[in-house]
Amino acid sequence: MSHPISSSTVLPIESVHDYEGADHDRLAGRFGPDAVAFDGESGARLSAARVLEFRERLNGLIAEFFSPEAAEWTSPVKYGFRWILMPVDTAPLEDSRADR
Repeated sequence: MSHPISSSTVLPIESVHDYEGADHDRLAGRFGPDAVAFDGESGARLSAARVLEFRERLNGLIAEFFSPEAAEWTSPVKYGFRWILMPVDTAPLEDSRADR
């Protein structure tokens, strides 16, 4: 199945509804004045070893903050996030930065 190229990221519709609803509620003040929301996107050329290191460290952070044992069950606000790490491009054949 081919996918047309677009400038938007495709998320499962359930996720879109969850995040749109949550953002509406956040803007309406439902989560209180201290609620935090942020997003971002990054990209870099990394070796397989660095990507594996990143994956391990990210999994460690996820376990540290989002595992059932780490949850602060008395907090009135539940946070969630989704992420994807995957190759998105190959290096050009002639890239002078690769010689550094």
